[in-house]
Amino acid sequence: MNLIKYFTKINILPSKLLLSLEKKKNDYIKKKKVIWHITTPRCGSTSLMEYFRDEFKNVGYGPFQTFPYQENRFQNICSQRVFNTIFFRKEKFFFSTHSHTLATNDFLNLISSNHLVILQYRSIEETLNSLFFYLKDGVYKNPKLIHKGLNFWLPFGFNSNSDEEKFLELIYSYVPWHINFLKGWILESNSSFEKIFINLNEINKNFPNVKKKLNKIFENKFDISLSENNLNKFNENPRNYKSLINNKHREVINEIKNSMLKVEEIEKIKLHDEHLI
Repeated sequence: MNLIKYFTKINILPSKLLLSLEKKKNDYIKKKKVIWHITTPRCGSTSLMEYFRDEFKNVGYGPFQTFPYQENRFQNICSQRVFNTIFFRKEKFFFSTHSHTLATNDFLNLISSNHLVILQYRSIEETLNSLFFYLKDGVYKNPKLIHKGLNFWLPFGFNSNSDEEKFLELIYSYVPWHINFLKGWILESNSSFEKIFINLNEINKNFPNVKKKLNKIFENKFDISLSENNLNKFNENPRNYKSLINNKHREVINEIKNSMLKVEEIEKIKLHDEHLI
């Protein structure tokens, strides 16, 4: 009986110690001033991240990687990676790389009132069209790369031959993720931190207004302001791809949407911006 108690004790103690260390690491991150850049794909987030890199030079640290690697791995924030990156650094604040990340409980528990979450997005239809050609003519153009899991939206590439069938594959793969992105960041009420929504169209058409909204928070929370420099406009469709969306696709998108969201939830999301969904 004494042996059982002994072995139970030596197994429990390391577990408690590890949990205690994990909490200390998370608390350390919470105390720091952090800008999280969370996005849907193909929404101009790389351009905005590079703009922040230039603007925050010599005052903030980043953009820092928030997960170990990409490839076909979903971009869930890794607290260990974040802690290892910012530990002992003396910069005024930290800003993350852009990442396609859902509002999971472990991530939400990592965010505090010292932080800002920038949520950058594009409509479902525009995202699907851009993402399709990015995968078809970019990531999976070379047949040798198809089975190497280079992108988590379609980790094994396209299984069909026609563009129509490929596009439907992408709809079934991507749209549930987009809905979960909206559910987590909009519908789940969490007032413990500030968040700001930025639409791709808003960036391209009225970036000075976007800067004004950002500066209001940056000045109060991080004691910084963006310069007079503007973000260079970027072509939302650089290769002049035609829109593949048709009524059949919209029916499938709505079917997925209605299976995952109640009517009142859809309306609540549209109150933020009708382009969100």
